[in-house]
Amino acid sequence: MLDGGRGVLPANTLEENQPLPSDLTQLTHLHEPAVLDCLHRRYQLPSGWEMYTSSGPILIAINPCRMVKALYDESTMKLYQRHGEQLANGRSGANNINNKDQVSSSSSSPPPPHVFAVADSAYRGMMRGLDFARNKNSIEEKNESSALSNQSILVSGESGAGKTVTTKFLMQYLADLSRKVHSDHSTSGKLDKSSIEQRVLNSNPILEAFGNARTLRNDNSSRFGKFIEMRFSDRGRLLGAYIDTYLLEKARIVGHTCGEQTYHIFYELLAKGSLTEAMRKQLMIEGTTTADFAITTADGGQNNSKLLHNEFSDHRKMFLELRSAMGTLSFSQSEQMEIFQVVCALLHLSNLTLNGAFVDVNDGEECKLDENSVSLQRALSLLGVSYEALDSAVTTVQFKAVDELVTKNLSASQAAQAVQALIKGVYDSIFTILVGRINSCIAGASASADTEQDSGGAFIGLLDIFGFETFQKNVFEQFCINYCNESLQQQFNRFVFKLEQQEYIREGIRWDMIEFQDNQDTLDLIEKKHAGILTILDEQCRLGMRCNDKTFVSAVYSKCMNGNTRFGADRKQQSHGKFTIRHYAGVVEYSTDGFMEKNKDEIPMETSELLSQSTCAFVRDIAQVISAKTGSQKESKSSISRVSVGKQFSGQLQKLRRRIDETHPHYVRCIKPNEQLQPNHFDSNI
Repeated sequence: MLDGGRGVLPANTLEENQPLPSDLTQLTHLHEPAVLDCLHRRYQLPSGWEMYTSSGPILIAINPCRMVKALYDESTMKLYQRHGEQLANGRSGANNINNKDQVSSSSSSPPPPHVFAVADSAYRGMMRGLDFARNKNSIEEKNESSALSNQSILVSGESGAGKTVTTKFLMQYLADLSRKVHSDHSTSGKLDKSSIEQRVLNSNPILEAFGNARTLRNDNSSRFGKFIEMRFSDRGRLLGAYIDTYLLEKARIVGHTCGEQTYHIFYELLAKGSLTEAMRKQLMIEGTTTADFAITTADGGQNNSKLLHNEFSDHRKMFLELRSAMGTLSFSQSEQMEIFQVVCALLHLSNLTLNGAFVDVNDGEECKLDENSVSLQRALSLLGVSYEALDSAVTTVQFKAVDELVTKNLSASQAAQAVQALIKGVYDSIFTILVGRINSCIAGASASADTEQDSGGAFIGLLDIFGFETFQKNVFEQFCINYCNESLQQQFNRFVFKLEQQEYIREGIRWDMIEFQDNQDTLDLIEKKHAGILTILDEQCRLGMRCNDKTFVSAVYSKCMNGNTRFGADRKQQSHGKFTIRHYAGVVEYSTDGFMEKNKDEIPMETSELLSQSTCAFVRDIAQVISAKTGSQKESKSSISRVSVGKQFSGQLQKLRRRIDETHPHYVRCIKPNEQLQPNHFDSNI
């Protein structure tokens, strides 16, 4: 077996009719070519179930890029639930096996690797911890034991590997276990669509509509990260959930490359048959298609994805699922229409970023909105604001000079950028409001109404976070995403190292010489105080208008060039403001174009003032969210709020890691079999 030119490595041999091992640790030779060969051969098996392979405690899931018969149906869930119950009963003694089904299942071999097995393991681990806590005497011992009951399932992998779908199946399985507990303690044994389990599951269509988009690598790519904390009672019933979100990709709202799309919700609203003609007229999108708006037309005017599958092209069906989910989570019809109204307003606002939307005044030194624009008139009506208010908000900017408030006129190109900032700020606030509303609907109760003993216990956290990214051009978003993956990789390394220690101790072997692959030097390069790239970026942003992308990257070269072997920039890269980082997953070249602007995330203070005057209640809610983010004008030296996205994200990441450290982690590694996501094709080269 060849190893990339490094020589010939021994191959694993199997006896005739001997099945491929379902756990990679069972391989005689455990080197990279052998692992790839085993995964490849399992993936090619016709049943499709072999897309899952274990590697010790870690589940490897290769995206089948197709529907696999019976892989996730109710009978499969019951199979893994029975096995989980069998293991739990086995720990309690054989006397608990008291029927034929349990006896037959106890003698059978365990079911094959599956994402349901990971969910079941987390659930049973939580319940064992809670059982242990109930047997403790003191309050301190109970609290300590309860904390050890908390579990987490970390789903990782690159874009298109199947992380979002995997997370949904994990939620589905855990919700089904909760339903079983509920039916065991409920008189009716039935749950309606407003049950806490159903509400938690129905958060997915809403988050996907407003937070997912088509990219070149994935038709349903999550453009944000999320940590879903599912809280269970001490009897194992789901009490409620809470969702933390991370780094929504704002740049995609106003621009995307050829072959990609912006967020699904825009296409769902414009899809034929999604709305009645009366509703389309109310939302002022009658007779329009995606080709009529700048926000839904990619650079070059080509909207089709390069992927060979088209699972997420039925936007009408997706929109119906969204409406149903919003109804389950108590969004009234009028509330839904107000949300859609503002989204449609953004469609029309996007056309104001095109040439001709502004009329030059005073020899081009200032400008005003073209009152004859159809999109302008519709945007004004949908937002519930006046022409004068919108024109002032996007064509002028105010800032303080000493104690005097100065108004500065903007050029047409600057005004178009102000419109883009308005669109991004409004959409980001819509997403924030929706997540908050979802959390209020799925929070549940601290105790069940069915039994006094069914009270709070522990949680299982599900992490679905953006995977490592490297493109032809990597910018600020990829830098933050890869920083996140670098940090989580360190946590994973330490988890594996701890398992190795435990194994060595069990076998009576000294473990002080175990090699530990640490990437702290990469994290220092990014986040170290005064010397890390993010801290340099924040320092440059605080210095104000005299600093830009060029001064930032110059400071990076000065402080990082000779201080860290993970950093590099040759003369050609330096002439174009680029640098490379040797990440754990590979070398990535970053372009610093837009780093300063995206890190500051400038939202004109005039935006919240404009929206607060709206006749639409939901628009006024958006104004409050924006105002809370930017702070009052009296507290700011400028009407431009300088919010450090990098610092905020770094803080969120540190908090997330501390949260995971408080749990027993389970890992699911999702793998994309090929770039085009074709079924039955495994490309070992990627």
